[in-house]
Amino acid sequence: PLWPSPNQLTQGWRSHSIAMGVFPLQLRGIVIHRVEEGTLLLHPGEFFKAEARIAQERTRGSGPALGTPAGHRETQECREVAATVEAVEWLRPHYMDDQGNLILRVQMFVIETPSGKRVAVDTCIGDGKTLGEDLPYEHRMDGSFMGRLHEAGCPPESIDVVLCTHLHFDHVGRNTVKVDGAWVPTFPKARYLFARREWEYWQGERAAGRESFQPLPAIYEESLRPVMDAGLVELVDAPCVVVEDMGARISLMPTPGHTPGHVSINVESQGQTAIITGDCIHNPAQIAHTQLSTFVDCCSPEAWDTREWLLKDATERRTLIVGTHFPTPSAGYVQKDATGGRRYRFLPLTCQPCQEPGKE
Repeated sequence: PLWPSPNQLTQGWRSHSIAMGVFPLQLRGIVIHRVEEGTLLLHPGEFFKAEARIAQERTRGSGPALGTPAGHRETQECREVAATVEAVEWLRPHYMDDQGNLILRVQMFVIETPSGKRVAVDTCIGDGKTLGEDLPYEHRMDGSFMGRLHEAGCPPESIDVVLCTHLHFDHVGRNTVKVDGAWVPTFPKARYLFARREWEYWQGERAAGRESFQPLPAIYEESLRPVMDAGLVELVDAPCVVVEDMGARISLMPTPGHTPGHVSINVESQGQTAIITGDCIHNPAQIAHTQLSTFVDCCSPEAWDTREWLLKDATERRTLIVGTHFPTPSAGYVQKDATGGRRYRFLPLTCQPCQEPGKE
C-alpha cells in the first residue's frame, strides 16, 4: 500500500511556523487558532480516484482503504484525473503548485470560547511515532510543534477538550508525547472525545488484523491507548453538542465516507456558523469536483455523497468552511460554479475581520 508514494514525500514535506493570514480567526465571540505541523505535496492523479472507479464501487462495494495502487501513476486514469484538477484555475497558487501538485497542510486548530474554554481539533502526526516504511513522516518531524503551540498562546495544559474528526495517524499523533520512554497524554487536563462509531470500527479492524494503509497496532499503542488508560477518553454518539458557552456552541456532525465514523466540527456563535471539515474535504479541488474521492477513503461513494450535501448546505446557509488540510488561506465560503462541469467554487478569506463576501 502506498499513501503517499516515497517520491511524493521527497517532494513535499516541510515543517512550518505559526500560520498567519486570517488566523486567529474571529467568529463573533469565538476565536479559532491554527498551528501548523507541515505541508505535503501530492500528485492529484495518485491521490484521487476517477469517477468511473467510484461508480463501480457504488455498485459492487468498496474494498479496504489500502492507498494508491503500485504503478497507478502510469495509467490513463491517473492522467485524466490530474488533468481535471489542473484545469481548475483558481486552485493556484494557494492550493496547487506550479508543477500541478496538490498542497495539503497538516495542522491543529484550537477553538476558544467566550469564557476561555479551549477545544483542540485534530492533533496532527506527532514526533517519533511508528508509521512504517510507506509513511516515514516521523523522520521529517523537527520537534518544534509544541513550541509553536506555546507561541500561539495555547499551552497543552490549557486545553479542555480534544476532538479527533477520525482516527487516522495524522489526526491523533499528538494525543500523546513520549516522556522518559513512555507515551503519556499531551493534554493532561483535557477530555478526549472520539466518535463511538469510529472507535468501534477501528478496534474491529485492528482486532481482525486487517490490512490498511496505516499501521493500526502502532497507532493504537502510541496515540490512543495511553489516553484511554489515563481515563481521559469519552466515546460519544454523533451528532452531539460538545461545548455550550455564552451563546456559542461546538458540536460534532457525522460526515462519513472517508472513515465510517468520521465527524466534522460545527462551530456556532451569534448567528454565524463555521465547519472544520476533517478529511471529508482534503483540498478545495474537491469543492470544484465533489466526485474526487481518495484512495484512502473507506467508502469513496459515501464520501462523495457527504461532500454533496455538506457543500449544498454550506452554500445555502452561508457557512464558513475551515479546511483541516487546506493551506493558507484555509477558511472561506462556497458558491455555486458550473464552469467546466464543476459544482462549487471556494472563496477564501484573506483578511480580518471575518466577513462574508459582499458583506460590510
